[in-house]
Order: sequence, then structure tokens, then C-alpha cells
Amino acid sequence: MIVAVDRLTDFYKLPKISVSVERCLPNHAGFGSKTTLLLTLGFAYCKLFDLDFNLKNIFKILKRNSKSGVGSFAALYGGFIWENGFKSNIVTKDGGILPELQEHFYPNSDFKIVHFRFDNGEIFGEKEEKLIMDSKDASNEEIKKVKDSIKDLIIPSLKNGNEEELQKGIKIIEENGLKVYEWSQQSKKTLDFVEYYKKSKFPLSLGLSSWGPTMYFVTKHPKTAIDFINRYNINKPLHLQVSSIATEGFKFKEQYI
Repeated sequence: MIVAVDRLTDFYKLPKISVSVERCLPNHAGFGSKTTLLLTLGFAYCKLFDLDFNLKNIFKILKRNSKSGVGSFAALYGGFIWENGFKSNIVTKDGGILPELQEHFYPNSDFKIVHFRFDNGEIFGEKEEKLIMDSKDASNEEIKKVKDSIKDLIIPSLKNGNEEELQKGIKIIEENGLKVYEWSQQSKKTLDFVEYYKKSKFPLSLGLSSWGPTMYFVTKHPKTAIDFINRYNINKPLHLQVSSIATEGFKFKEQYI
């Protein structure tokens, strides 16, 4: 946050300010928490000094589109994004990054995301980089399984609302490739819940957001998922929330500004 404030101050040549964050999204909850926090800072800064606010300009100042470009694209446009990875990134004239997309669309709005966690041990930064280096590369067979599940199950079901096919697709992703390794790195509290989930034979497929510890269900019936989570009486979730799948880009609420 200090670096971000300094970048805004240097760019606009305005007095330095102090920022206090009372609440923010948890890391790896599937909402681009760092991008969200920094864009909110940029928006508040522009409001404070009566500056014109432009998302693309703030991205450039805060250097939020210099790696994969997925976070900035998601903030601008929302929706379901399937991109080709770092090696296929497109460098724009102003030095920013755009992801090369295989697919981008707005899913059936009946689907909701139930996301929850039992601890706050996020894996990111240097710890994440080390784990990636230590992980075993997925086999060509596993990569094909994941790609086929996205193309043949997840994308069609998110468009046509077929929940049964969506659950099949999520299950394949969670049981193949790097996801298996990511699950193995979770805390005892998280793995204890996974054991409860497996024994219960719950019909919804359990997903892990990035490196965790946030888990999720995608369903048209979020109450079913919430009731299942609440029946787990060993540990209570530290975070449990229902969100709609993004059907638009970043929007700001000004009532607190």
C-alpha cells in the first residue's frame, strides 16, 4: 500500500497521504484481492484530489498489468476468462499486458459461488514461487484432461446452465495436474474438511481457489452448500460468503468516499 501511494503521489505531483485499510478481501478468494484493493485506493485518491478517474491509467500508474494481464482484464470486463498463459501475453503500445484469450463470455447468472475457508494461511509471493519450483510438471495426459473439461464441460454448462455437467468439469480440474499438488499443501484444518466432504459423498464438486486456503462450490442452490458447510461441526469457517459470478467489469460504490 505504501508503494502504491508513493506511485500515485509521484505521478500526480500532489501531497502525500496516509491510508488506513479497515477491511479487504482475503487473498486467493478468487476475486483478485490485490488488484481490487489497489484500484479502490486509486479511485479514492482521485476522488480526494478531484482528479479524473480512468481504470487503464490507474493500472499503468500502479503497475497492475505488467505480468499476466488477467487481473486487469477481469477488472475491466468481468466474465469467465480462459487465457493461454504467460508465454502468449500481448504487450500493448504503452507497455501494459493483455492476456491472449481462448474464451471470454458472461456465464448464466443463476450460478452462485459459495467461497469459504478455515484458516488464513495464504500461499503467495516468494512462498508460492518456491512451491511452483518444487512442484512436478503435469503430464500431457493430465493437461489434456483439464483442457477438455474446460472446453467440453465447464464452458458449455456455464452458458446453458447445466449444473450436473459443471460439477463433472470442476471435479476433473481438481483431480489433475498442479491442483493435486496445491491440495497437498493445505493445512490440517482444510484437509480435515476435505475428508469430511469426501466421506459425506456431497454431490457438488469442491474447488480450491489458487493455492488456497479458500475453497468454493459453484451452484444454482447456494443454500444447499451453506447448510453442508455449517453441518461440519469440527471447525467453523473463518470466512463464508455467497457471490454472483461476474457479469460485468469493476464498479465502485461511492457512499463511503
